[in-house]
Amino acid sequence: MSKPAILNKIFWTAGTAGALFVCFLLCRHIFYELHGNKDWAFAMFIVGLTAIFISAFFGAKKVMVCTAAGYVVSFIAGIVFNHEYDFIVDGVLQDRRYTAWQIWTVAFLVLIFTGIVWEFIGKRIRKQKITLTVQ
Repeated sequence: MSKPAILNKIFWTAGTAGALFVCFLLCRHIFYELHGNKDWAFAMFIVGLTAIFISAFFGAKKVMVCTAAGYVVSFIAGIVFNHEYDFIVDGVLQDRRYTAWQIWTVAFLVLIFTGIVWEFIGKRIRKQKITLTVQ
């Protein structure tokens, strides 16, 4: 692998990981009052960082972008579509439950998967263009 290719890979990895980190800081500290769960924001950050590093290994830039953007987009979806309900056992109110973290998780994983599909489709289209121009 050439030096410019390695630098390009490092640039993309650091850039998307940095963007993910900024989104994490915003969601965990600035918007804490909206969701009230610092642990889940960190767990989602670790999942996103893992996805970015695995994507960097395979050179999947679209997955990296979808992961970084998906963190904040899925957080917003979780807050917007949140549903609060009472958890009642034997007629006694035990707790108030929220669905924001579930929506956040599912939306984040769907967006990462969307990046994977986008990457495969893009590589397949490029491969077809190359074979068409060679013939």
